[in-house]
Amino acid sequence: MADKAASYIVRPGHSMQHGIPDFPRADPTLTSRGMEENAQVPAGVNKVPTLLLVSPLTRSIETAFSMFPLARGFNQSKIEVQVWSDLREADDQICNQTSRLSQLMTEYPNLNFKNCREHWEYEQHTHNGAVARAERVRARVKELSADYNTIWIITHQIFIGYLVEGTPFRSRDTRKYEFAAEEDQAPGVVFNRETGQEQDYGPTMLVEKIEHI
Repeated sequence: MADKAASYIVRPGHSMQHGIPDFPRADPTLTSRGMEENAQVPAGVNKVPTLLLVSPLTRSIETAFSMFPLARGFNQSKIEVQVWSDLREADDQICNQTSRLSQLMTEYPNLNFKNCREHWEYEQHTHNGAVARAERVRARVKELSADYNTIWIITHQIFIGYLVEGTPFRSRDTRKYEFAAEEDQAPGVVFNRETGQEQDYGPTMLVEKIEHI
């Protein structure tokens, strides 16, 4: 039997807004500590992504390229990179808004930002909206897992809490998940441990496999 497709979820390394309430600028970058955290991640051959999904926030893109430097040169790499606006943080603070799209395209000319907007004009965050967005991401990743056997998803602390059930991610945490078979999916709702609110993590459910990196 072929191995199940694996999805690795990553929270970016330490970035400039950490520990600073009401950080006043959009799209903060990683700190030197965050870059060092990312560089320490062992990327075994079986864990190198065939598809790398990143949020449009700079700290997510920097995390992707510091963990997998070959991904920066897409034409020379077997790692496909896609930028998904649905992987943005689930919070309306200014530090969770992206840079202008034209600026990101200049900084990262090899990335495809076709699904992102020039200005930060996304709908205001709500719990129900984030639950729906998380299901949209899970369903789309499940479809892609038919063609990509190792998908890495780099997204953000609060949104990860909507994406998967479990203990909150720390800075640069990486965890492995597989999609649950339909008969294995638990019914009902559980508490989102990031928000403390009840949430249904289905119908498309990711189950953690104990392989913290």
